[in-house]
Amino acid sequence: MNTLLNSLFNNLNDLSPKDLMIKQKSCVSDTGDVYMAEVELAGFAKKDISIQVTDGVVELSAKNKDRSQKFKLHLNDLVAEDHISAEIKNGLLKLTLPKKSVSEARQIEIK
Repeated sequence: MNTLLNSLFNNLNDLSPKDLMIKQKSCVSDTGDVYMAEVELAGFAKKDISIQVTDGVVELSAKNKDRSQKFKLHLNDLVAEDHISAEIKNGLLKLTLPKKSVSEARQIEIK
């Protein structure tokens, strides 16, 4: 399971020191049917935060008059992108990332 969760993040060797600092302020956990991502964004209001999903990557940017932060989460085709939700409370942004349903195997008839 650790490999699965680790695969959601970028390769740490490719990150700058600033990016590493942001990585330490986030975590992803597997809760069964969904992944939960938490990102610490203390000092940012809801209006300061933008979240977009493009080509299997969640891009989060937070910007106010004092500072800005960016965060990327690679979904690796594991998440139902249309059902992602987010909420922020007390400076902690929580992303709910529902897993894609896995279809059962079926027999293919040879014609």
